Amino acid sequence: MLDHLQHIQPGFAAGRRGRGLLRRFKVTIHAVDSTVLELAANCMDWAQCRRRKAAAKMRLRLDLRSFPPSFAIVDTAGQHENRRARELGAGLSAGEIAIFEKAYADLLRLERTEERGARWATRAKDNLAWRVRKTLARGKENILKDQRIKLRGKRQGLLLRRIEAWVQIAGQRRRMVFITNNLQ
Repeated sequence: MLDHLQHIQPGFAAGRRGRGLLRRFKVTIHAVDSTVLELAANCMDWAQCRRRKAAAKMRLRLDLRSFPPSFAIVDTAGQHENRRARELGAGLSAGEIAIFEKAYADLLRLERTEERGARWATRAKDNLAWRVRKTLARGKENILKDQRIKLRGKRQGLLLRRIEAWVQIAGQRRRMVFITNNLQ
């Protein structure tokens, strides 16, 4: 199966013009995401998620330089992503970068990832409590705000970078907010 993934992934990720683009990064970059796999309810008792439906959730950590999963969990679809986030981020080492889906944005776990020397980025949750410490200069037209922030609440004092930007998705511009522990 992994051989099959290696054959289809380079074209999938970068297109013909960008083939090999991700392999040029000097550090390992991981993408952490999940997808739901619908199953036949009458023969998959372990995967029952509704009365007449069955599903499994596949959670992956992909190394974007080689594309086969570096870590995978297949589990019932009923569990939220943050229940498995610890396992998906546990293998990150110093100097590596992880890009997480917003559902994996558990700040305690992300803070522990930072303690191991790994960097991460994710979309900010709407209820994130923070205050601006410093506003950085905007270098590109799609960047609306680039700020160093300090969190309030449970993770009080954690320093992060908050970037608000226009992002092109399916041909439409959307305003999105990202947070990262990479302050540079």
